[in-house]
Amino acid sequence: MRFQSLLRGFGIVLVVLGSVLSTKQMLAFIKAFINPATVIRPEWVQDLANVRIVLIVAGILVFGFSFLKTAFERAQAFKPAKPQLHRFVLLMLVLSFLMGATWALRPLEVNVGSLYHDDFFYYLKIAENALQDGRVTFDGTNVSNGFQPLWLIALMMLTSFITSKYWLIVTASLILLLVHVSTAYVGYRILRMYGHEVAGVVFAVFWALNPFLVWIAMSGLENPVSLFMITVSLWYYLSHRAALRPRQSIALGVLLGVTFLARLDTGFFSVAIALDYLFLNRKKFIAAFKRMIPCGIALSACSLPWFIFSWVTSHSFIPLNGAAKAIAGYAGYYSGIADWVIKHAFTALAIIKQGMYMVGFWHVQGFVITAALAALWLLAIVWLVKQMRLKIRPGVFLIVFSFLLIGYYLAAGIDIRYMLPVVWLSMLGSTLVVAKAYHAARAQHMFRIVLAIVLVIVFVNMSISARGAARTGQIVGEWNPLQYTMYNDGIGWMRDHTSPDTIIGSFNAGVYGYFSGRKVVNLDGVINNNAYYALRDHRLYEYLHEQDISYVVDWDYVEDFYFKRFGGDPDMGKHLKRVAVMPKKDEPHQGLTLVAYQVLDETS
Repeated sequence: MRFQSLLRGFGIVLVVLGSVLSTKQMLAFIKAFINPATVIRPEWVQDLANVRIVLIVAGILVFGFSFLKTAFERAQAFKPAKPQLHRFVLLMLVLSFLMGATWALRPLEVNVGSLYHDDFFYYLKIAENALQDGRVTFDGTNVSNGFQPLWLIALMMLTSFITSKYWLIVTASLILLLVHVSTAYVGYRILRMYGHEVAGVVFAVFWALNPFLVWIAMSGLENPVSLFMITVSLWYYLSHRAALRPRQSIALGVLLGVTFLARLDTGFFSVAIALDYLFLNRKKFIAAFKRMIPCGIALSACSLPWFIFSWVTSHSFIPLNGAAKAIAGYAGYYSGIADWVIKHAFTALAIIKQGMYMVGFWHVQGFVITAALAALWLLAIVWLVKQMRLKIRPGVFLIVFSFLLIGYYLAAGIDIRYMLPVVWLSMLGSTLVVAKAYHAARAQHMFRIVLAIVLVIVFVNMSISARGAARTGQIVGEWNPLQYTMYNDGIGWMRDHTSPDTIIGSFNAGVYGYFSGRKVVNLDGVINNNAYYALRDHRLYEYLHEQDISYVVDWDYVEDFYFKRFGGDPDMGKHLKRVAVMPKKDEPHQGLTLVAYQVLDETS
């Protein structure tokens, strides 16, 4: 009764807030605290107008939830049954792979402008240079530790025997696609392990055939590899959590070590597993700690080579690309704590919106509505857990890991691909709760009908959204269509107007560095330690001369965002001269223009 009373009170509060809030007052409040130089985007204003509607509707729904009668028995544990749908799952995974393969085999210029991430070509160029001269650099000169080692090693292996760039890129995409469908299979096996095979099938089919997830997986970055290693490690840990013997502890450590090399932020996952095991065996803490020692040794052995390499090359144990992104994102942007909180609130809403793409809400305008839908889904899951009196303690470590990851990237700079583990775990947990609710429901026939209707709506909605996203070319991110112009016009200008020995600088350098046949120096510090130091010390113009850079080719936003903030001289005209403008009117450039700048002599 206390829970229902709290829901009713919360619902009333939401309705009152939605009734009294004013869009003008909210906008005035935000402007009073944020940096005056901040551009208030039109979608922010529209979202503020949506806040009132969302609060009122949410309040009514929450209030209504509090009167729903319990229709469930207490959830019981189910023993794994003999698998009956294993072949069907494998068939669906093969279908998913074939669907993704049709995207991978499209012409290169199409995929560069719609599917692949610019950072993919950083990896490919570093792999190429590492094999040619044994140095881990993007441009052949400036070293970097701004990459994830496992995926780079895999690309080096592919580069060593595939000479065609097209087939190298296609092969790498297909490998990532295979990893993606394997991740869906692991989810199926985990749910089957807990006695919910049908739920596992639904989860695997949804994850494997979800076009948005397929596109993210095939964008060329390490994220699907990292997620796969997290899921395999989780599967292994859950299978042996009750009795972790020395050999199993070592195997778990190796899995976690490889997971760490796949993406270094998965260190949070290792911490969460260690805390969970120690807490689970807290009455025999010393014995549990001893059983975790082999795991820790194996994990350290796998990760130690990376730490040695990183320190030797960069005098840092963590990649400097995070520091470079932090400098670009923070310097002069925030005027105080309130400013930071407000802007990160909008960032969180934007990420929730991207996360809701996975269930077909790409076409829903604004951040607030999608956030409200996510909150409604979360409320429904919490209500089911409460009604069935489920014990959430076994999954607390996964919740802790998710919050650690979200908190870290909210502070450091967030992107939906960094949140893939959170998305996967959220969907898996929700599927498990709904499966338990179905088995505990007193009216299973009605529950089955409701679930079927919801699934049909989700799949149809997702198909409509996917078609809309594909038409825009923004299937992985809003920047993808810009890369079409970079690949066609930018590289074309470089080849027509510069000699092969010309050195070019760019803040978005992946496509240029891999395809142009010119030495291209990364300037945003993501894959260039020395560029990071130049940004940090506000001597970007000086760095251009240090590197003998003759031209900078990039979008015109870099004038304000980089050169005026980090150049070291407010007068950009003394150092750079526009020599070419490459507009592409039929692409959604959001007002950006591709520009070539000549670097002027210091004496001119």
